[in-house]
Amino acid sequence: MAVAALARARVRAQQERSAETRAPLFVWVFLAALLLSMFSGHSDALGLPMALDRPLFLLAIVLLILDPGTESLRWRAVYPVMVLTVVWTLISWISTGVLTDTHKGFALLDRIVLPFAMFIVGALIFATATRRMLLLRTAAVLGIYLGFTAILERLGLWLLVFPRYIEDFHEIMPEWRAVGPFGGGEPLGMTAALTFFMSAFLAYRSKGAWRWVGVAAAVLSVVANAMSMTRSAWLGLALGAAVFVLGVPALRRRVPTIGGVLLGLAGLILLMNPGLRDDLFARASEGGSLFDRVNTNDAAFRIIAAEPLQGIGWGQFLIDGMLWVRQADNYPVTTVNIEIHNVFLSRAAETGIPGAILWGLVVLLGPVLALSGRARVHEIHGWKLLGWAAFFIWFVPSMTSPNPYPMPNFMVWMLWGIAGRGVLVNLPTLRDFHEVSRSRFQALAGATRQTGTPQRALDHAPASHLPHDVDATMLRPTEAPSPSHGYGQAPHDVDATMLRPAEAQWPSAGQASSSGQGHDDGRDRQASPQGPDFRAPDNAADSTILRQPEPPAASGPAYSPDDSSEVTQIRPAIPRDGGQPTKDGQRPSRFRFPRRG
Repeated sequence: MAVAALARARVRAQQERSAETRAPLFVWVFLAALLLSMFSGHSDALGLPMALDRPLFLLAIVLLILDPGTESLRWRAVYPVMVLTVVWTLISWISTGVLTDTHKGFALLDRIVLPFAMFIVGALIFATATRRMLLLRTAAVLGIYLGFTAILERLGLWLLVFPRYIEDFHEIMPEWRAVGPFGGGEPLGMTAALTFFMSAFLAYRSKGAWRWVGVAAAVLSVVANAMSMTRSAWLGLALGAAVFVLGVPALRRRVPTIGGVLLGLAGLILLMNPGLRDDLFARASEGGSLFDRVNTNDAAFRIIAAEPLQGIGWGQFLIDGMLWVRQADNYPVTTVNIEIHNVFLSRAAETGIPGAILWGLVVLLGPVLALSGRARVHEIHGWKLLGWAAFFIWFVPSMTSPNPYPMPNFMVWMLWGIAGRGVLVNLPTLRDFHEVSRSRFQALAGATRQTGTPQRALDHAPASHLPHDVDATMLRPTEAPSPSHGYGQAPHDVDATMLRPAEAQWPSAGQASSSGQGHDDGRDRQASPQGPDFRAPDNAADSTILRQPEPPAASGPAYSPDDSSEVTQIRPAIPRDGGQPTKDGQRPSRFRFPRRG
């Protein structure tokens, strides 16, 4: 009967773990909204009455708030600065007296409000390794789509291009420039650069078919980035690659090999396609767009000098910009009906110096601060590298263009939020885990004394555990425990969002009785006064059971792992004889939890 009860308990535990690894509905809604944002601004060409991405983003946020398992945010100074930035920009829009201009309204939503929201909800939505892996797979599929679309545009196979409105943009744009569903080269190049790094990370973290999907997506993403013919996207990709080379020691050692292979492949492609080579060189040496940037930036400086406090109003440069552009002595004025080609100058010219300061503070107190913290988890270290790569992919276009594109901006701010989970979210610490582990095992022992059977003990024991499922892929406790509190507390950026003590391993039938006596390997033993004995699991390397580190000795810390090592398992050790583990492998007489202080 005890065996059947144990089997039912294991089945129930497997069902609970399966439910925890399934992505909630708000994750799927959010991913759908993210993919649909690539068609933002072209809903009429798709035959839709309105864009679907923004309502889906709102629905995902509502579902996230209503979910009882949603983590809580830590208070950060960036939150009130974000609110002040939105309010100040709204006042600047109102000062223009044209509140019916939907272009300004959508610009406020897509360039300020939604990016700020992506930064916050990205940390909450992708709270587990399972959800983050789903995001990487979605990005890989997106990279494959963008790469094939860019190739089909280059070949002129319009019957195979989806959506068909992409062909319409090539009637007013050069044929050699791929624009994708965005209708522009820069957003295509930025998004392809993001999918390249996310696909490469997927290939690194996956096995089997998904690893090859990641490799294929990374290659096609580079193709899409190159065919976008956008220098800012090229430079962003190059700087992002430098981040990974500097952040991963294994890559630093292979820089000559990787560089030689990439240069060889690039040279081979250019030799096989002379037309592409000529277009790339022509685009790299083109100077007309540089004149536009200089003219608009000079106009922005004139506006700041004339209207330093309030600027000319949110979104007003497209209307009044021609009044501030001047003919230079050594370069021409090619066009004036364009935005300022620098995001920070644009904020200062349209919303005044206070608006630019608020915008800069959001970037410093939000993404930069979130990315600057040291990751204590191997997986989150990879996401921080992704965040820094995304920073340069975003920063270069922000300094050389208006950067008004919804999808790449949403993805960048979302990646910043995921990488900064340790700063933004109240994560459980190792000390929290040990508290829960101790109370859970004590509750199981007490329930067994009352019921006498393992199944009833599991039914009566409280199911208290830390939020979500275990996300301790590679937890590195770098802070040694001190005798004052018993265990080293993990730093706040340790992403141990799912530390759950395993169920006790109960003796099989004939090995336990209500009196507390049992039999193990032919040796009789009697339960201690503190409660029944627990048997260690047969497979000591079972990664589903969390093992507690050694308790600290009075003379100093209990353990001091090497910085290069990574502790992949944290388990409450359950000795066979009920005693505490010791360094020499001897088993003391009884099992006892270490005391704090």
